[in-house]
Amino acid sequence: MLECLSVNQVLFSTDEQLNYRILYISPDGLEVYWIVLDKESGLPVKVTLQFLEEKFLLGKLESVEDKWIMMPTDKEDELARRDKLWGMLGETLQNEPYIYRRNSRGKLLNNVAEQYKVPVQHLYNPVRKYWQYGKDKNAFLPDNRKKGGKGKERLYQNKPGRKSSDLESRGKVLTEQDFQLFEKYIRKEYLKKDHPTLKQVYRDMVRSEYADIVRDEFGMEYVTAYEGSKVPSYRQFYYWYSKHRDHKEETEKRESEKEYDLNDRPTVGKADSGLYGPGSEYQIDATIADIYLVSRFNRKNIIGRPVVYFVKDVFSRIVAGLYIGLEGPSWMGMSMALYNSFIDKVAFCHSYGLEISEEQWPCHHVPFSLLGDRGELESENANRLVEELGIRVSNTPPYRGDLKPIIERHFRILNDTCVTRLPGNVKPDMSQRGGHDYRFDAILDLYQFTRIIIHNTLLYNSCHSFCIASGKCNPDKTRDHTR
Repeated sequence: MLECLSVNQVLFSTDEQLNYRILYISPDGLEVYWIVLDKESGLPVKVTLQFLEEKFLLGKLESVEDKWIMMPTDKEDELARRDKLWGMLGETLQNEPYIYRRNSRGKLLNNVAEQYKVPVQHLYNPVRKYWQYGKDKNAFLPDNRKKGGKGKERLYQNKPGRKSSDLESRGKVLTEQDFQLFEKYIRKEYLKKDHPTLKQVYRDMVRSEYADIVRDEFGMEYVTAYEGSKVPSYRQFYYWYSKHRDHKEETEKRESEKEYDLNDRPTVGKADSGLYGPGSEYQIDATIADIYLVSRFNRKNIIGRPVVYFVKDVFSRIVAGLYIGLEGPSWMGMSMALYNSFIDKVAFCHSYGLEISEEQWPCHHVPFSLLGDRGELESENANRLVEELGIRVSNTPPYRGDLKPIIERHFRILNDTCVTRLPGNVKPDMSQRGGHDYRFDAILDLYQFTRIIIHNTLLYNSCHSFCIASGKCNPDKTRDHTR
């Protein structure tokens, strides 16, 4: 029987339903010590080989897998504490079998306590862990597996936490039924497009589920008083909600799926992913510029705000073409912008009195694909781009400007670097009653404004393209390089 047992072996007692670890076996087999593993208290108990042999023969004892192993760590503070305890107790714990005997164990631990000036009661817990976790000094590490409760709801017999002085906010000991009611009212009332507040949903839940509604002698309904200790507090309700909220579901049901896709969806990938070089994809869009213009023939007449079209190459971020007119966004305006992106820019700039070289604006090519926003590119005229020029045309879904961020961001760059500095620009803070009418500041005509935008585009193309080529900026984040 002696050959069947070994130190650190784990045995399971079927009649007690407890696990034990063998700590020591004397050479003659008359002195065997083991310790229970399923309790956080307990000390080594002396048994004999004959006692263990009888339990084995009766089927009340069997060898099982050792699951009581402390996991290693790389945290310096935990390793320092382990080494400190091992330095205090290591030599004493090797003093076998005297450390296991009750009459000598106390004297050994008292000597350690006196030497290191610590209470002897503080030594028993680490010593017990050392025995239970296989007589390894890593047993002095904290057992992090017992911490936390990820994915589990904690159910208490008594309500934990600080006691509130307000009886109505103390709450109650929550049960599974309370959690089901929380989920019911969140889905029933909170996830609605009429945007009720969480406080309103909580009050409706309390009124309906935790208070009694009775009728008086005149048939009027009223809510009876209730004890605060029997009703969940708003703090408990909010805590449960914050742990279980699904941001995607909440946004889609309280706002819309389009709102989630536009502003809250996770961003994966880049706008230029899959493109192999310049001309792979152009993005086109139009905006009404935040500036008022005057007539070139009679400068006292304000002709309104111009419509600005831009065509940008996604790969290089260069502005490939532009068009500025007075007609609203239309196929005519888009076709003029596309035509501008295909023609020689030296001649185009010359028509506005600007002399440039080919290298300053080398864009006079037909792209492989064109991306728009379900406006002009959904008309039948767009079929000509496919049939006659071989351009692959695609559109973004409705309200999804985020899918063509290169061109959308350029309008902001234009506004910040140029338009806001021009006379006649729109100033929202001056639109209040009694404020100055910024329309009367307009002095630029369409020709002059177009010339300024061309200047701005040439500066943007040269600075921004240089930064991308030299690696001084991130091409995925269009920055303001024209200041």
